[in-house]
Amino acid sequence: MNKMIIAFDGPDNVGKSTQIKLLRKKYDDIPFLIFDVDAPVGTSHEKKLEYGKEHSRRSLEAMRMLPFSQIHDRVHFTEYAYSFFRNGHDLDEFLEMEKKYQDLKESVFIITFIDATSNISDRDDGLSQFKKEAHDDIEKLISRFQEISQRSLFDNSIINIHNKDIETVHNEVISVIENKFKK
Repeated sequence: MNKMIIAFDGPDNVGKSTQIKLLRKKYDDIPFLIFDVDAPVGTSHEKKLEYGKEHSRRSLEAMRMLPFSQIHDRVHFTEYAYSFFRNGHDLDEFLEMEKKYQDLKESVFIITFIDATSNISDRDDGLSQFKKEAHDDIEKLISRFQEISQRSLFDNSIINIHNKDIETVHNEVISVIENKFKK
């Protein structure tokens, strides 16, 4: 099997970590490296935007350089979606960045989870970048994740977890991954 790079993305509290754990159990014979994207750092919105964009570029570069299969907990989709809290990135910046990494097209697959705003809010653990009661912000995040998913140059799938149990979502994850990589 060729190198697989599987990335999970979506707003906080949609089950990315749970699905990564389940995926590791399913594919325990494949030695994956697991990456977690850290939050942007800086003393101003501009510095955080600059850091986030550079971190996204470095993440794509790591995908290219490392010869191993990889699982990423968040990729540049997150930086685009969450950047609206910091006056936002333009989507075209990320699409241009993706063009530089088209040699990864056969290896990369991004799965974006979404859910109903109220469910995301109800599961908030207080560590999210949004306020639990800020439903308009959560809607904006969902919209931005959908927008970048729909326009991305990388193969990807949006999985709506609304009213689905963990096992049903996991089965969808396995199905889209196996469809992409045709085991």
